[in-house]
Amino acid sequence: MSGLHQNRPPLEASKSRLDAMNVSIAIWEDGALRMVTDGEAPEAIRDGGIVYSPLDTWMYIHLDDHSRRLLHQFKKRFTGKVEWIDEV
Repeated sequence: MSGLHQNRPPLEASKSRLDAMNVSIAIWEDGALRMVTDGEAPEAIRDGGIVYSPLDTWMYIHLDDHSRRLLHQFKKRFTGKVEWIDEV
Protein backbone atom coordinates (compact mmCIF):
# COMPACT_ATOMS: atom_id res chain seq x y z
CA MET A 1 0.00 0.00 0.00
CA SER A 2 1.35 3.42 -0.89
CA GLY A 3 2.33 5.91 1.77
CA LEU A 4 -0.54 8.18 0.72
CA HIS A 5 -3.14 5.67 1.87
CA GLN A 6 -1.54 4.16 4.97
CA ASN A 7 -3.07 6.55 7.51
CA ARG A 8 -6.46 7.04 5.85
CA PRO A 9 -9.65 5.36 7.02
CA PRO A 10 -10.58 2.44 4.72
CA LEU A 11 -13.75 4.06 3.31
CA GLU A 12 -11.96 7.28 2.45
CA ALA A 13 -9.17 5.34 0.75
CA SER A 14 -11.75 3.32 -1.23
CA LYS A 15 -13.47 6.53 -2.35
CA SER A 16 -10.15 7.93 -3.50
CA ARG A 17 -9.31 4.78 -5.47
CA LEU A 18 -12.70 4.83 -7.22
CA ASP A 19 -12.24 8.54 -8.00
CA ALA A 20 -8.81 7.88 -9.47
CA MET A 21 -10.19 5.10 -11.70
CA ASN A 22 -13.28 7.15 -12.73
CA VAL A 23 -15.54 4.37 -11.45
CA SER A 24 -19.07 4.82 -10.09
CA ILE A 25 -21.69 2.43 -8.75
CA ALA A 26 -24.89 1.80 -10.72
CA ILE A 27 -27.84 0.48 -8.71
CA TRP A 28 -31.12 -0.90 -10.07
CA GLU A 29 -34.48 -1.05 -8.30
CA ASP A 30 -34.25 -4.86 -8.07
CA GLY A 31 -31.13 -4.45 -5.92
CA ALA A 32 -28.60 -5.34 -8.62
CA LEU A 33 -25.49 -3.21 -8.71
CA ARG A 34 -22.52 -2.86 -10.98
CA MET A 35 -19.37 -0.80 -11.01
CA VAL A 36 -19.28 1.36 -14.13
CA THR A 37 -16.76 3.67 -15.72
CA ASP A 38 -17.72 7.21 -16.68
CA GLY A 39 -18.12 5.96 -20.25
CA GLU A 40 -20.48 3.13 -19.18
CA ALA A 41 -22.63 5.29 -16.88
CA PRO A 42 -24.97 6.64 -19.61
CA GLU A 43 -25.78 3.09 -20.74
CA ALA A 44 -26.47 2.04 -17.14
CA ILE A 45 -28.85 5.00 -16.78
CA ARG A 46 -30.62 4.10 -20.06
CA ASP A 47 -31.02 0.56 -18.67
CA GLY A 48 -32.75 1.95 -15.56
CA GLY A 49 -29.77 2.15 -13.22
CA ILE A 50 -29.12 4.99 -10.82
CA VAL A 51 -25.46 6.01 -10.86
CA TYR A 52 -23.69 7.10 -7.69
CA SER A 53 -20.27 8.70 -8.02
CA PRO A 54 -17.69 7.93 -5.34
CA LEU A 55 -18.52 11.26 -3.68
CA ASP A 56 -22.29 10.56 -3.89
CA THR A 57 -21.67 7.23 -2.18
CA TRP A 58 -19.45 8.83 0.45
CA MET A 59 -22.09 11.46 1.21
CA TYR A 60 -24.91 8.87 1.17
CA ILE A 61 -23.38 6.90 4.03
CA HIS A 62 -23.22 10.08 6.11
CA LEU A 63 -26.88 11.08 5.56
CA ASP A 64 -29.85 10.21 7.76
CA ASP A 65 -32.52 7.86 6.35
CA HIS A 66 -34.82 10.65 5.15
CA SER A 67 -32.01 12.44 3.34
CA ARG A 68 -30.87 9.16 1.76
CA ARG A 69 -34.35 8.62 0.32
CA LEU A 70 -34.42 12.20 -0.99
CA LEU A 71 -31.03 11.79 -2.67
CA HIS A 72 -32.06 8.48 -4.23
CA GLN A 73 -35.33 9.90 -5.54
CA PHE A 74 -33.54 12.97 -6.91
CA LYS A 75 -30.97 10.87 -8.73
CA LYS A 76 -33.68 8.53 -10.02
CA ARG A 77 -35.82 11.37 -11.37
CA PHE A 78 -33.15 13.65 -12.83
CA THR A 79 -30.36 11.11 -13.61
CA GLY A 80 -27.76 13.87 -13.38
CA LYS A 81 -24.70 14.47 -11.31
CA VAL A 82 -24.99 16.02 -7.86
CA GLU A 83 -22.79 18.97 -7.01
CA TRP A 84 -21.83 18.82 -3.35
CA ILE A 85 -20.84 22.09 -1.69
CA ASP A 86 -19.47 22.84 1.75
CA GLU A 87 -21.63 24.79 4.17
CA VAL A 88 -20.52 28.36 4.68
